Amino acid sequence: MPWCPDDAILLFDNGGHKVYWIGIHTGGDEIECNTYLIIDGNEGYILEPGRFDRFPHVFKKVCLLLSPNSITHLFFSHQAPDICASFPSWTKWNDQIKLVVSSFWTRFMLHYETRDLSGKAHNLNFVKVPDEGLSIPLKDGG
Repeated sequence: MPWCPDDAILLFDNGGHKVYWIGIHTGGDEIECNTYLIIDGNEGYILEPGRFDRFPHVFKKVCLLLSPNSITHLFFSHQAPDICASFPSWTKWNDQIKLVVSSFWTRFMLHYETRDLSGKAHNLNFVKVPDEGLSIPLKDGG
């Protein structure tokens, strides 16, 4: 049975900048994905949003902290399903969200379902990170 606290776990707080763990721990043989939420001002940044089946749990925790429309970026270390299979659910909720991932991995992320039932493609706003890295400024300049 997964361990999924109803509330996010606050890890850091200096007023306008907070970091939460919003993941799930299954305790089984599954590959775990540690999902984090950074709140900076009134914007949210999710690191490693997780598999498709994790979306409802992560979404609920985000909703307890801020409007899901305030999520501006999803960060991915790579394209594997345990890390990013839930991203189509986020882009359906907010088609302006930015997907931050290695420029190499963007081609593989297109294999995830990114169309609705009518066949309309969802907007994918990739921020392609080059091999040498990239800085993403937070809203408050942090």
